Amino acid sequence: RRCENMTDAALAALRAGLPAGLQHLELGFGWCEKLTDAGLAAFGSGLQAGFQHLMLDFRNCEKLTDAGLAALGRGLPTSLQDLKLSFAHCANLTDAGLAA
Repeated sequence: RRCENMTDAALAALRAGLPAGLQHLELGFGWCEKLTDAGLAAFGSGLQAGFQHLMLDFRNCEKLTDAGLAALGRGLPTSLQDLKLSFAHCANLTDAGLAA
């Protein structure tokens, strides 16, 4: 499914509304053409400690860059045991973003 109208503000609001104690989360944002690095940073920075399994699919989100990926990575909780990320067809992401 496409989510052309998902914005950075909506992604931040979604993260803010996650229930306390949540340990497992799988979300797909494929083809969310309005999502930017600011949305990734906001999502990652507010995840609560205690998350163990996280799967995020951002395929075909063409505005995402290495800076957003690095910001997401910095915000992830240290409690994560299983992390799956998909950024397929995100043309502005490079190996440098993964390394950060």
